[in-house]
Amino acid sequence: MSLVLDASVTVAWIVPDERTPAVLSVFDQIIQRSALIRGLWRLEVANL
Repeated sequence: MSLVLDASVTVAWIVPDERTPAVLSVFDQIIQRSALIRGLWRLEVANL
């Protein structure tokens, strides 16, 4: 199964207030398995 990273999780890397137990779990999964991003990811992150 592939993990697809979205902008909200990406922002949680930068903004500590956005980190939740669920986001921290996703971080662990990314470290173990990597993740994919959608084509709009860069635009979504830039927009935040």
